[in-house]
Parts: sequence; C-alpha cells; structure tokens
Amino acid sequence: MHESEVAPGPSAGETGLFGPARGCAHFEQRLLRFADTSGERTNAADDEVLYVLSGAAVATIGAEREELTPGTAAYVSRGTPWRIEHADSLALLSVLIRDPLPTDGATHAVVAVDAAESGEATAGRRFRLLATPALGAEA
Repeated sequence: MHESEVAPGPSAGETGLFGPARGCAHFEQRLLRFADTSGERTNAADDEVLYVLSGAAVATIGAEREELTPGTAAYVSRGTPWRIEHADSLALLSVLIRDPLPTDGATHAVVAVDAAESGEATAGRRFRLLATPALGAEA
C-alpha cells in the first residue's frame, strides 16, 4: 500500500489503514499517534487491540495505569475507557473488532512481548504465545 492510498482518520493523529471503506466488514485497522496526553477514548460497539509500534507512554485503561513500550499489546473490551497520560512519540496499531464475542467480565489485558516465553518452531523460526491464561487471556 502506498502512502497516498492511506485515508486520514476522523481525528488528528489517526490514519485509517483499512476497514469498511476497503470492503472489510469484520474489523478496522488504524494507525494512532500521540505526542502527549490524550482525551478519554471509549468504543461502545467494538473491542480494540492496540499494539505499540514505536515510542512509549503511560496509559490508563479502565482504572489501571499501564506502561506501553514497543512490543506491548493491549486488549480493550468494548465500553472500557482508555487514555494516554504521558506519551513520547507513541505510534499504535489499532484494530477494532466488529461484533465481538462477549467477555467474562474482563475489561482489558496488557502483554509485553518480552514477557512471553519464546518457543521453537520449524525451520529455525521461533514463536511467542501472547494470549494465554497466565498472561491475562481466558480460554
């Protein structure tokens, strides 16, 4: 995809990558950028997965403060407020999941890729399981 094909998002610091406008009805992918504190964000309809591409921040998700660094992923269930408290050139990949399955009451989970154990795969590759009960994801 060329930069000229990326549609600007509805707010400053937000770039739409793909979603309904490109024929994807099940989820939407955006790039979010933060240079400082943000206002509160809440999505009543969609779950959201945030992945830190670069930069760092302190965020409040629900009522908990979380450190966001490159490689950190955060799941935010629909209706859960979140905001960036302090950011240092933060770039997030945001995936909105349309019509999400119900949760067991969990509002969010945050996992740092470095906290996940690395395992062997085929042909010299390695993998990390980021969504496990030990890391906050329920089966």
